[in-house]
Amino acid sequence: MDIYSFVLAGTLVTVGWLGDRVGRRKLLLIGAAMFGVASAAAAFSTSPEMLIASRALLGLAASTLTPTSLALIRNMFHDSKERKAAIAAWGGTLTSGAAVGPVVGGLLLNNFWWGSVFLINTPVMVLVLVLGPVLLPEYRDPNRGRLDLLSTVLSLAGIMALIYGFKELVINGYSRPSAISAAVGGVLLIAFVIRQRTAADPMINVRLFRNGGFSGAVITNMMVAFALMGSSVLTNQYLQMVLGYSPLKAGAAFVIRSGGGRAGESFAVDSDRMSIGRTPDAAMFLDDVTVSRNHALIVRRRDGLYIDDLGSLNGTYVNRRRIESHRLEDGDEIQIGKYKLSYLER
Repeated sequence: MDIYSFVLAGTLVTVGWLGDRVGRRKLLLIGAAMFGVASAAAAFSTSPEMLIASRALLGLAASTLTPTSLALIRNMFHDSKERKAAIAAWGGTLTSGAAVGPVVGGLLLNNFWWGSVFLINTPVMVLVLVLGPVLLPEYRDPNRGRLDLLSTVLSLAGIMALIYGFKELVINGYSRPSAISAAVGGVLLIAFVIRQRTAADPMINVRLFRNGGFSGAVITNMMVAFALMGSSVLTNQYLQMVLGYSPLKAGAAFVIRSGGGRAGESFAVDSDRMSIGRTPDAAMFLDDVTVSRNHALIVRRRDGLYIDDLGSLNGTYVNRRRIESHRLEDGDEIQIGKYKLSYLER
């Protein structure tokens, strides 16, 4: 499960440099081919070892897609307004994937075998390989120097050791090996930063972080990614392992979470299908976690449909009365933070 993120994080810096040297479009197409092949291999894995190896290759391939696609935007859109719109569309695609992905994955797992969640990537990568050479320009940085092997080793070893150490500390509690791994990773990353300041051909210009706007944007994005990924994993595990939701139910819950809603927007809750708007079965309602932290869950129990407050900062109310858990009845008016819902029995 972890090998994908380990390889992705560890190789991202090196692969970004490689794209400037060999060509961004070329590396993007190589990565797309690798991702398609690795997805098919993972889908039809016949042993745990084969699946782990396929996931590792997927992580390596994924590390080529993000930096090269984003870097090509700079070469394709020279007008600042067009470039901003392109970057916004690029980011919006990632956000849409976070919202739609769990539902698509749930549908696949409910109707096909587990390998289908990997196999669906292959036709998408084939489309990239067909259209990429036609629509994307090639770009190489003529001023890129030689590959600094020491920087490559320091970044790869430092990131992987740090991530592994922290994951083991969180999962299994304190132990000397995990603490040593995290400490060694931190030391190696410090050495990497020092190397970037002294190397003739650094992989990253660390002096950019002296710019408050740049460093602030990077830190903000990192915090958002930490919060999003952490809450996604924990919420998904809670829905499936504690509440017993199917993959489709859990995926549907993420639609409201990812897409959110607008202030004052009302939803009709169908007691027969346990649906809110177009979301089937059950849904988690989360207001903007950076503003008000409102959480409530609607779930079916043996004696009816309940709404449970999950620690909302502003409280969960039914018919203007604050509740912790409430059995819903026809006509109940629900408010979760700024969201207003009506429960209707049909």
